[in-house]
Amino acid sequence: MLNANSAILNSILTVLNERVLRRGREVRRLPLLMVVGASNQLPEEEALRALFDRFLMRAVSLNVPDDDLERVLAAGWRLDQRAAPDCPVSADDIRRLNALLHTVELAPAAEAFAGLVRRLRQAGIAVSDRRAVKLQRLVAASALLCQRLSAHATDLWVMRHIWDVEEQREILRHIVDEAIEEHSAAAESGSVEAHPQATGAALPDPERLARDLDTLAAAIEQTGSGGGEDEAARLAHRDQLAAIGSRIQWIENPEQRRFLEGKLAALWEKAEPPSAA
Repeated sequence: MLNANSAILNSILTVLNERVLRRGREVRRLPLLMVVGASNQLPEEEALRALFDRFLMRAVSLNVPDDDLERVLAAGWRLDQRAAPDCPVSADDIRRLNALLHTVELAPAAEAFAGLVRRLRQAGIAVSDRRAVKLQRLVAASALLCQRLSAHATDLWVMRHIWDVEEQREILRHIVDEAIEEHSAAAESGSVEAHPQATGAALPDPERLARDLDTLAAAIEQTGSGGGEDEAARLAHRDQLAAIGSRIQWIENPEQRRFLEGKLAALWEKAEPPSAA
């Protein structure tokens, strides 16, 4: 999608903003339920940021592991043989759920949500005001899926999927899980039904953590030695190092864990503010 020419990209932006498709003098209103985009690369040009920002959630789609290939091939063949695939959720179901979004009371999760947005911004993960407002709809949708009309901190699990680049995924998961744990005492006591996606964090990927450390090392090297912007960058770097460090301790392989701990310790030294002369 992001490789399309500017005319197509502008048309997509109009569809997202106004729910209409313009083709010459023809204007068609679109009864959209959702918009899903796919791209083989993430945007690097600033001109694409406005479009990318309007897609609230991100998901990585990779090939299945080799051990599961036979099952995927068999399932795909069975799907091709069906006249019409079964769909457990109809378009009318989605419309009814969408109409209920604004009946959800967001106040119980408002403080946790606002605090999480601030924390993500401090860690260098951009969340625009426009996107933050729209993300509240996902929090409300999470509550509805738990058959609640009141949001709770456990509904913040949706924020794990708002990364802009893949290197942010581990850091984002850590920050979001930390916010959920901090604000979800009511769910643990049984008075609120927690969303099941709020628990059961996945074990960290050592290779991904190594790439994250390499990316962060390059960013630390580029940080200057003075000025408010440099200090803000150093604070963000230390937040990211703390997040990565909390994930490293859960790596099962001791050799991989020690290797990453060594890289982490070296970066902590570089991320410290310069000593006064």
